[in-house]
Amino acid sequence: MISKILVALDYLADTPQIFEQALTIAEKFQANLYIFHGVEPQLNTVPEMSAMAAYGGLLDAQSLSLREKEFENNITEMSAWLQALAKQASDRHIPVEVNYKIGEPKVEICNAAKESEADLIIVGRRGLRGISEVLIGSVSSYVVHHAPCSVMVVQHQ
Repeated sequence: MISKILVALDYLADTPQIFEQALTIAEKFQANLYIFHGVEPQLNTVPEMSAMAAYGGLLDAQSLSLREKEFENNITEMSAWLQALAKQASDRHIPVEVNYKIGEPKVEICNAAKESEADLIIVGRRGLRGISEVLIGSVSSYVVHHAPCSVMVVQHQ
């Protein structure tokens, strides 16, 4: 029986069809919905900064301050987005919780599923294949292989 569904959404990607499927399944099973977003750590969000940090490059205080402010603004916008999604679920009488964690999204999704005792994870798939999937990694593939529960993968259209 499915009583708690974790839907992992990407703030920067087009995710309405993934969320709609999660809402439909939650309604059908009268399940609680846990909306989750994994946030990449700050330095990893800008390749140039990651490279500089990796090679011991120094970032001046002003650059770091601007980057921190941008990161905080992104968190604020993402939180508002999560709350708007929660309202959509509430409007359909689906019990809902939202959360985000800063870390490697694929790992944080699995951790969140375990912590929330989810019965099902719903995650999207961008369609990376071949060498791109090997080099970049696939969140959905990792989740399928490491999740503590069943996983439904929704192909982006």
